Parts: sequence; C-alpha cells; structure tokens
Amino acid sequence: MLHGRQDMTFPAALAERAARLIPYARAAILDEAGHMAHVDQPGPWLEAVSGFLR
Repeated sequence: MLHGRQDMTFPAALAERAARLIPYARAAILDEAGHMAHVDQPGPWLEAVSGFLR
C-alpha cells in the first residue's frame, strides 16, 4: 500500500490496517502527501515504488 498521510478520501490508517490483514503486504505512508501522493511527493513515491520492485 503506497499512500499519502493527508489523503482525505481514504485515510492512511485504513491502508495501514489493510496491510496488516493482507499476507505479505506492507504500507508505505508518505508524509505531506494527499490522495495524489505521486504528484505531491514524486521523489519519495518513486523511491517507494522502486524499493518494492527490487
């Protein structure tokens, strides 16, 4: 789960909970990012995606 902490549509707490319930899932929560985390924090977002793909 790659999520923005300030997402008002889908709260980050739900992403964290979902990651705990889904086997092998993990949550990456980006501070100072909302629903469009890739726009709000493109560097950290890309770093999280790249880390997942490695």
